[in-house]
Order: sequence, then C-alpha cells, then structure tokens
Amino acid sequence: MKKILLFLFAASCLQARAEAKHQKTVKKPPVKHYEMKQYYFVMLIKGKNRDEVTDTNELNKIQAGHMANIQRMADMGQAGGGRPIRGRE
Repeated sequence: MKKILLFLFAASCLQARAEAKHQKTVKKPPVKHYEMKQYYFVMLIKGKNRDEVTDTNELNKIQAGHMANIQRMADMGQAGGGRPIRGRE
C-alpha cells in the first residue's frame, strides 16, 4: 500500500513539474484592452403644448435653431445618427 501511495505521489509531483515547465515555454497571446463607451438613445415625443405655436415662420425659426444645434454637436463629435422615425406619432 505504501509503495502505491509513494508511486502516486511521485507521479503527481512529476506531472506538476512538467506542467509548470510547459507553461513557461508556451507563448501567451497579447491581452487586448477594450474601452467601454457610453451612448445615449433619446426618443422625443410630441408634447401637450405642441400646437401652441402655429405661425409657420416661427416654426421654421425654431426648427432652424434645432438643426443648427444638432450640426454644432455633430461637429464636436457628440451627436450622430439622429433622424426622425416615421409613423411613430
């Protein structure tokens, strides 16, 4: 019984030593570091006061200011992919 236990102990030691030697010779692939970026998804809906401004010139002025702000944010790299979704009224 002692011989069997001694044999198993010696075999496990040799296996561990061989494994350690093998791990030293194996080249590990370079570690890739990924960066998480935060994005926002914004969905605008019609407000209850939407019909208060009915003057076409005033509406065009508001829309022009809105589009200028989106363009400014896009130029700064802070906005992209914004567009209306049709049929979601």
